[in-house]
Order: sequence, then structure tokens, then C-alpha cells
Amino acid sequence: MIAGISIGQAIKAAWKGFKENLGFFLLATLLIVAVKILYYWSVGIDFEDDKERVGGFLGLILFIAETILLLFLYLGLFRVSLEVIRGNKASWRDFPSTLSDLTKFFVGSILYILIWLAGLILLVFPAFIWGTRYGLYPFMIADKQANGLDSLKMSARATYGYKWDLFALFLVLALISIGIIFTLGLGYFIFIPLWSLAMAYFYHNLTKE
Repeated sequence: MIAGISIGQAIKAAWKGFKENLGFFLLATLLIVAVKILYYWSVGIDFEDDKERVGGFLGLILFIAETILLLFLYLGLFRVSLEVIRGNKASWRDFPSTLSDLTKFFVGSILYILIWLAGLILLVFPAFIWGTRYGLYPFMIADKQANGLDSLKMSARATYGYKWDLFALFLVLALISIGIIFTLGLGYFIFIPLWSLAMAYFYHNLTKE
């Protein structure tokens, strides 16, 4: 129990927010999926003769473009999810408007991945602990405009004493994602917003005081 809030309450609040802003979240998720599909389709085009994939400078440009678009969409999704949890309507106005926002999110994501990988190299268990401890970093950037490094420190402070509760939420969401396999991928249009909203709910209740 986190400050009197159960995982069930987090999922329930996430589902409520999703239903009340169904059109927005479906469109946002569609854009994320479309960017990924377009990128993989682009780099997977075969040339007529040698069957090589798109690479070199063009491949790098496509990768940078995909990265920027996904940073924009995911950071926007986190901001909107937090606003919905706080009782507001989803709005495209909450999406990041400056390159600085995306840079902070990019740096924070790279640092988070490196920490998680370090945990895997040492032992699997630290990867889960550190992954949970620093798992709220996107919301620190989305809500507090923290830079990449500070967002990780702020996440560690916010989750102090509650890592196992957040880990349990991660586990529940992971089980839900496994179930999506049986929906031929269509479940991702529900899972991605549900994941973002549930995380926003935990973040909000850990930091509201």
C-alpha cells in the first residue's frame, strides 16, 4: 500500500482516465505505433540488386528522426497522463514545446538504460531494484522540468520506502503486456495509455505532499 493507495486503485484510476479521454489516447498511441512501423519499414526496404537495408547516412537520419518523434510523443503522453490523473482533460497543449524538454528526456533515458544495464551485468536482481528506484524519472522531467541527472535523483527520493510497491505495479503491467500477445497487438492501444496513466497515478500520490 502506497500512502493508502493500492495497485488496484492505480489500475482503476488509469482505466477511468483512459475511458474519459478515449479519443485522445487512441490517437496518441496510434501515432507512436505509426512512427515505429514507418521507421522499421523504411530501414527494411531492400534495394533491387544487393538486398541491403537502408544504412549509412540515410539510416542515421531516419534513426534520429524516429528518436526525436518518439521522445516528443512519450514525454507528451506522460504529461497528459499526469494532467488526467489530476482531474483535467487530455490536451495536445501539454505536449513538449521546446528542444530543451526533449534533450532532458533523452539524457534521462540514456542514463536510466545505462543504470539498468549495469544492474544486469552485476546481477539480475539489482536491475529490477534500480529500474524501480529510478522508474519515475520521466514524470520528474514532464512535471518538474528536471534535467536528466536530477530526474533520477528525484525519482530515488520519491520512491524511497515504496520501491516494492512500485515493483509490484511493474509486475502487474508486465503480466498485462504478456496478455497482449493474444490480441494480435491491438491490445497495445489500451496498454500504452494504461501503463502511462497508472505510473502517473503512483507519481502523483508519492509527490503531491
